[in-house]
Amino acid sequence: MKKQKIRGILAAVTFGILSVFTLTAQAASERWTSTTSRDADNNICVSFRDVQVLLPESWSGICQMGTSENSAAFYQTKSRQLWTDELGYANGGWLFSINFSQDDSYTDNPSYMTIGYTPEGTYYATFPTDLQAYTDDSEAYNEFISMSNDIAWIKSHITLTAEGSTAASDGDYIFPQSSSAYLSQSDLDGMNADQIQMAINEIYARHNRKFVIQSIQDYFNSKSWYSGTVEAEDFDVSVMNEYEGANIALMVERLNSVSSSSQTAAEQSGGTADAYGMIIESGDGYFRLRLEDGSIVQLWYDGAKLGDMGLNADAFTVGAIASVIYDTESYEAVNILVW
Repeated sequence: MKKQKIRGILAAVTFGILSVFTLTAQAASERWTSTTSRDADNNICVSFRDVQVLLPESWSGICQMGTSENSAAFYQTKSRQLWTDELGYANGGWLFSINFSQDDSYTDNPSYMTIGYTPEGTYYATFPTDLQAYTDDSEAYNEFISMSNDIAWIKSHITLTAEGSTAASDGDYIFPQSSSAYLSQSDLDGMNADQIQMAINEIYARHNRKFVIQSIQDYFNSKSWYSGTVEAEDFDVSVMNEYEGANIALMVERLNSVSSSSQTAAEQSGGTADAYGMIIESGDGYFRLRLEDGSIVQLWYDGAKLGDMGLNADAFTVGAIASVIYDTESYEAVNILVW
């Protein structure tokens, strides 16, 4: 059995809290001192100094919480214990954490959700991107999966309670969940191409990417959560997590639903393929894309057809993102979206 990613061992001081979960503390600050109660539906309400989180009633007795200076982490008790017994790995069974940061470095996390802002700093939640269950025990594994299925509900029941705080507004995002959950085709229904393009850009923006098109840069500059620190040509797509990669692929697929006339013309010349990536070079009638896997493809275009695509040659700017359908024999682009 492979050992999962280690997130730092917590000290083994354990306390019972209303028979709900156990608490492990290491240099825990006043920030993470907590009380527990039940709401009208018997769900578990965990109240910290500045944040409150609601857990499903079904988690009673099967969840543990561990605190450190800047976070409170929640675990499945069974998987954590089995990991500890077998490998001494005390952080197995991790489900999610609530964290505090005084800067925006937390946006480098592969899967996070901003909770809100206080005068002291930002609260955010983080989630695993790999399986944290103890898979050699079917009972532990199935219980972990069941608890994992509750995470989406928990995300919507985390509240910032600090005086003078500002909650992160879902209205600041096109898809608040695109970095921590898979989108579906139905999520894209009713969206036009510009909206889908901006939703893709939003995923890049979460990782502090700058944009070469000024209107897009201006859009993200207006967002309280955005900090543009990475030049477009220096951006490394490997920072994307599995949700972000899958969601970009889904949105690109929708974007590449081109007009029937373009599709027909391409099929007559031998079929089509999709390409999506960053423009790294452009010239008279051609441009080169660096794809997500790091490979490079050179594509051609007919300048006379650009107008029908809503483009001109100036659109092929180094650092811009392009989604392309091209003829597999001639490598001529039959549909191009650039942003």
